[in-house]
Amino acid sequence: MDANHAPLISIGIPTYNRVTSLARSIASARAQTHENVDIVICDNASTDETESLCRRIASEDPRVRYVRHPRNIGPEENFAATLRLARGEFFMWVADDDWIDPDYVRACYDVLRGDPETSIVVGESHYYEADVFHHVEPILNLTTDLASLRVLFYLWKVDRNGPFYGLMRRREIAAVALERSNGRLHHGQLAGDWFVIAAMAFRGRIRTRRGVAIHRGMAGESAQIQRLIRRFALPPFVSRHPWGYVAMRAIANIGWESSTYASMTSRHVLGVLAASVILNRRRWRGRSDRLEQRVAAYIAMARR
Repeated sequence: MDANHAPLISIGIPTYNRVTSLARSIASARAQTHENVDIVICDNASTDETESLCRRIASEDPRVRYVRHPRNIGPEENFAATLRLARGEFFMWVADDDWIDPDYVRACYDVLRGDPETSIVVGESHYYEADVFHHVEPILNLTTDLASLRVLFYLWKVDRNGPFYGLMRRREIAAVALERSNGRLHHGQLAGDWFVIAAMAFRGRIRTRRGVAIHRGMAGESAQIQRLIRRFALPPFVSRHPWGYVAMRAIANIGWESSTYASMTSRHVLGVLAASVILNRRRWRGRSDRLEQRVAAYIAMARR
């Protein structure tokens, strides 16, 4: 692909006090075979050597832009900042302890451009603990034409949410991730990133591109649900019943909060079904027939 005619693809890297792993993340973004990339690094007021590293790299590579916040604005707002500053037609996040294969952007773009009905293309998600390979996230392909069923199957199958780090059309992910509800970002809540990708699943298909990978560290805050509960200052009952809380949030997000589902006359039904899927994820694991039975009546009345 001619770099002069290749579409601009933005890679957002939000960071805080992870200078060592950040260097690897940035290097993987700069090494993409799709060279027309816009790399946006948002520093959440790090106190380590992050600033000096990023300023040096930005001075060497005009594709790299470094923005340092004067104070820590929280991880969710920092993720959102990279998206707001992005310039590309397409966009993806890379966490500051993750890295991507050299062909990752090109391979995902080749799939995305070939299907306007696809909203996210993600490579294989490989996970590491202390830089030692741990496992590969189960492959996720949601290709049914029924948008509501894609949402339910996503909520049933989602594991560590690799699709959150897939390639998307910037306009679409901005419409979802930057949408506010009650003054808070949708992803600024427990399992909020699930609702972002559920909305993207409603908007289009989700596909996994085999043969390229995003390599993800397992030491991030998302790996500790109790830590998230404390950070979001959630009520004590959430610690005892986190999945019940997430199910309640699904009802609210799908049922009336998110504008993604505004055209649905039966959005509240979808919200209740989504909550049921979340509460029964473990019980139904490996039993797609149970999910299909539960949504059969809904599919009959669905209009999207």
